[in-house]
Amino acid sequence: MSDTIVTGMRDIDIKCIGCSANIACDKLLIHFCPTGSAPILKKTKFALPATDPNLPFSHLHKFLRKQLKLEPENALFLYVNSAFGPGMNERLVDLRACFGNAKGELIVNYCLEEAWG
Repeated sequence: MSDTIVTGMRDIDIKCIGCSANIACDKLLIHFCPTGSAPILKKTKFALPATDPNLPFSHLHKFLRKQLKLEPENALFLYVNSAFGPGMNERLVDLRACFGNAKGELIVNYCLEEAWG
């Protein structure tokens, strides 16, 4: 069974959800989870093309700020697996390989106030 993932503005079915962190996948699957008083996204799972292996974590930060329509003065904190905030220059493929779940998704918690860390 496949999950519906949003890429940009259209919904598509992704078959590589079952890929393990050790197997190359053509999509980076990101699951955003709100924490505290953070607004809830209509779609929480996104697929980013894995064509650029050097895509930094800061890409998710910019993407989520746009999705939440946050002003530049509003804070946004991102954590991986409810545990730690990776550096903005960490590569997404490395984070998925080390901390991705069994479905190959990288769980990213977001909040407007500091939560863990």
